[in-house]
Amino acid sequence: MTLKIESKNVADRRAKYCNFQADTTKMASASHGRVYAYNAYNHPTFTLNFKNPCFLQGVNYKSSEDIRCVPYFLLPGFPKCATTSVWEGLKVHPRIKLLHFKEPNFLHRLDRGGLPFTDAVKNYTDTFAESTKAIMSSPHFVNRETFYDQITGEASVDYSFDNRYWPLYPGNENCREPAVTLADFAHRLNPNMKIIFVVRDPVERLYSDYVFESLFLGYPVSKQGFHQRVLSTIAAHKLCRKYQSARACAYNSSLETWEVSVFRSKCSKKDIFCTFCKT
Repeated sequence: MTLKIESKNVADRRAKYCNFQADTTKMASASHGRVYAYNAYNHPTFTLNFKNPCFLQGVNYKSSEDIRCVPYFLLPGFPKCATTSVWEGLKVHPRIKLLHFKEPNFLHRLDRGGLPFTDAVKNYTDTFAESTKAIMSSPHFVNRETFYDQITGEASVDYSFDNRYWPLYPGNENCREPAVTLADFAHRLNPNMKIIFVVRDPVERLYSDYVFESLFLGYPVSKQGFHQRVLSTIAAHKLCRKYQSARACAYNSSLETWEVSVFRSKCSKKDIFCTFCKT
């Protein structure tokens, strides 16, 4: 499934989700005194002779190092849905250049290396340096003009479920559920970002993730253990739904205890998926 991001007006979402008073002391302390204002970032003018969103760094073009590119597409999920197979397939497409690692994990990492959002974007574009060089190595000529028709992207699957820091995003003050999401970050980087989701039967995906995560967390795998974690997750969300909307519960990180989060159950919730949908 391929979607085109269309960022809904944040002010409308704030009016819907943030019309109450809350103590923001905890949010402020958790931000470590820094505000990573994504909304202060305006992407440079993209060069017209690139299909991929790329821009000139500096005043004069001297080499490929002066050209910076951000992703044409994101493949943000879901885990254990064959995203790696899709990634490997995209790599052999003649007009897609993916000479970087699959998952830069930029959008959902709050600290971004201790840098404000604007500076962090520069480091993010470093990720695509080799892919940018490859794009520039194969120009086409259209009406005697040089045109680069190849694209690049990334596939950080954690974007689909790791939204734990949403209360700290500027624009989410006093919100019971997020007005600003990772989709807004992506939209700020590239307003025409293409989104590719790979989906799978949710029960099969959940069990596969349960087995996969055991390799790293060291818990014993059993049908009974899986069943109990599923029951715990369902019970936690049923309790949450007595007081909050389905969307608010999907973004409620307090529900994600170790026992119920080892298999990333959020990936099975449509309200997280719809973060990237046109609403």
